[in-house]
Amino acid sequence: MTDNNRAIVKIYGQQYTIAGTSSSEDMERVAGYVDDLMYKLAKNQPSLSTLSLAVLTAVNVANEYFETLKLNQSQQDQIDKMKEDAERYSALWEDAKASLLKYQDETKNGVEQLQELQRIFNMKNEELEQVKEALKIMTARCEEAENQLREAPANGAAPQQSASGTPDQPVKQTEECEALQKKVEDLEAQLKKVRKNEKNESRTLADFRDKYKELENSFFDIQMENITLKNELDELRKKQ
Repeated sequence: MTDNNRAIVKIYGQQYTIAGTSSSEDMERVAGYVDDLMYKLAKNQPSLSTLSLAVLTAVNVANEYFETLKLNQSQQDQIDKMKEDAERYSALWEDAKASLLKYQDETKNGVEQLQELQRIFNMKNEELEQVKEALKIMTARCEEAENQLREAPANGAAPQQSASGTPDQPVKQTEECEALQKKVEDLEAQLKKVRKNEKNESRTLADFRDKYKELENSFFDIQMENITLKNELDELRKKQ
């Protein structure tokens, strides 16, 4: 637009030609507002001269202008504050997402470790059962050999001896029994350790899951606050 825009308007019974950069429609709307205000003031104070009425109208318009400036500044302060809040919540949002991903990975690793411990436990338990069965068989053999040794003198028969001249088979079986018993004890100790690790991992996994749930809730709360702030910012911008 140029300064050549003109509009012929009527204010308080007088005709004026207004020129400016605004459109003719805007100038007519401003003139109409001033005209209405002058007639309202004149109605309340009919004794005022046209000049005094014009000055009073100008004062009222100036007051409205400064009130509007103050309101705009207040709204701008609100917008700036909400922008700061939005940026802060956006940073919290990113931190919460990073923490959530971290605990998701840690929870996944915890589950995998727990599954591995369960696999080891099952394997050791199966091995223990096999050794216990072998021990049971060997114990029965040892008892049978001992019975034969006890019965041999009564039957007048000498026990079968090794090249060294000592009973070989019962001693060998006893040693095998002791070895199997030692293996059972070792396996039971390993199983106890695996159970303890499994219990610790289960507790750790439970802690991870609780923390994960807590982070999910915080993540949701921050998301809702972000949405609320954005909506309020949009509403303020529409009012400007």
